[in-house]
Amino acid sequence: MVYEELKLAQFPNCTVLIFLFTGVDTPVLKQVKEQLISGNKDYDFCFLNPQHIISLEHLYSSIHKAVLNHEFGNMRAKTLNTEIIFNLSPINNIMDALKRFGVDEACPNLITIKVLPTSECNEIAFKDLNDHLLKILSTNDSHNPRLNNEIIFDSLVDLKKLKKVYKLNDAKFSKDESDLQGELTRLAIGACQLRGC
Repeated sequence: MVYEELKLAQFPNCTVLIFLFTGVDTPVLKQVKEQLISGNKDYDFCFLNPQHIISLEHLYSSIHKAVLNHEFGNMRAKTLNTEIIFNLSPINNIMDALKRFGVDEACPNLITIKVLPTSECNEIAFKDLNDHLLKILSTNDSHNPRLNNEIIFDSLVDLKKLKKVYKLNDAKFSKDESDLQGELTRLAIGACQLRGC
């Protein structure tokens, strides 16, 4: 059972769990997508295609903004899960965000997010969530590595697609590529924050 636990200081009443699953089969991804569309409560998670996510900071920024919008009643999407996806997008269109950042049958990797009330958080609840995800994704613990910036940058993100989505093909980067991930993170977050201005 591997997950990242994110606590937002501004919102102590909620805890965010972030899971990474790799090597998920295409038929399973198709089923997940169908169940999400049908509104099946067993799939009440935010499922993300990690090809357009450059770092944990990028992901955390989207989660924070979604929770902020949820807490203050400013959500543009119907659910918190969709709001997280929408806040990753540099475009002011929910359907486009779902298409680009939601489940993609061509990508076998999924970042899965669950926002829980802190009062419901304990090891048993976390294990139950993990077991439930393993079941609905028809996978096992060997396909549940720890999510970190290194695995995102080295294995998950598609830089060509990321640059296209965030319109960064003409962006000038420093010659020192050691901070390329940081530069792309700042540009992606900036694009999302400027959306709709």
